[in-house]
Amino acid sequence: MTIDLDVAPARRTRRGERRTRSGVLVVAALVLALVAASAPPSHAAGITPVFEGDGRGITAGLLTRTAVFTQHGTSEDQSADIWARPIAPGGPEWITKVAGPGAGLWLDRSGTVLVSESGDGGETTLLDARTGHVRWRAGQYSSVQPLGAAVTDWVPPGLLRVRDVATGRVLWSHPARAFAVDQPQRHVVVFDVRRRATVLSAADGRVVARSGRLDVEWSLDYPSPFAPVRLIGENLVTAGTTSVGAYRLADLAPLWRTPIPSPAAIVGCGGRICAFSAGELAVLDPATGAVRWTSGRWRSLADDGRTLLDEAGRAARVDLATGRVEAELGAGDVVNGLQFADGGGERTLVRGIADGRVLGEVPKVAEAACIAAADLFACRTVDARFRVWRVRRA
Repeated sequence: MTIDLDVAPARRTRRGERRTRSGVLVVAALVLALVAASAPPSHAAGITPVFEGDGRGITAGLLTRTAVFTQHGTSEDQSADIWARPIAPGGPEWITKVAGPGAGLWLDRSGTVLVSESGDGGETTLLDARTGHVRWRAGQYSSVQPLGAAVTDWVPPGLLRVRDVATGRVLWSHPARAFAVDQPQRHVVVFDVRRRATVLSAADGRVVARSGRLDVEWSLDYPSPFAPVRLIGENLVTAGTTSVGAYRLADLAPLWRTPIPSPAAIVGCGGRICAFSAGELAVLDPATGAVRWTSGRWRSLADDGRTLLDEAGRAARVDLATGRVEAELGAGDVVNGLQFADGGGERTLVRGIADGRVLGEVPKVAEAACIAAADLFACRTVDARFRVWRVRRA
């Protein structure tokens, strides 16, 4: 699924809701009937149906090699049902009700604990992925993120607790107005109420580095516990109103500062740093901050880390060292190395991003309604069905 690149976090609602960054399936608002006399596929059949669900509304979905997990909100009591359905022999099969309408699903690093994000102020629930039994619950308005074999559990007004993912046992805690986690999940950077930064070891909370001042420009776009920073490689990268800066994570020593007008999204891309601002992408050298190339075309980066998308949703495979377009891929959502493009009528083409080859066709899918894992993908189709297919990529 396309990576959410916004530096600014998802905004809270009046009741404190945090919209998830997980792989949420967008439920089609319009239910259409399949065209009974549709033409046979004109491309090689590299796609095999695996599973077909019913037309229940889905608020989140997660796909693994053995199962598909879906979350279904219920309006009558602000709860959600989570379904696990097997797509391989021995896969889990269960239904569990959780508090809150539900806003996202993800698995811990071991793949044994399923996390149901709470949505509108409800409890984040951690379940046994095999059985569906509830292991433990985080409190209301907490911020739960993966952290190695643990998870964060930030609670207002400002305490970061790190808990064992299986039991909920608190491993360590630290005061924090805001925090960020690096991608390898080895470090946590916390900010106090005066916005001073401290780097902590994710394993035990040990202090790695402190800084009395980082040149970070905070705004109302960053309610607690979010911070206008990204941890990319071994650097802490900050986004201000007029520049992007970097600090060495090991000791928070300043490394560089590069003028970028109104940077709106910062992300690691192909060993470099992609800084998206209003109307322009600047690709920076992570060691020096030097601008390697710029383009006014690109607005976001797909989850493969090298496919760029423009404002109209057209994708292209790009050499991030030079900005050279290697292949134009046209319009369509990009998810885990696959592109879902309009095939005309009631069909969607599935294309491999690596070589641009069309792998097959499926019934028309809703926009931004697909997820993928390994050789499987799942989509909400516009006839209000949820389907899983296996794809042969090469």
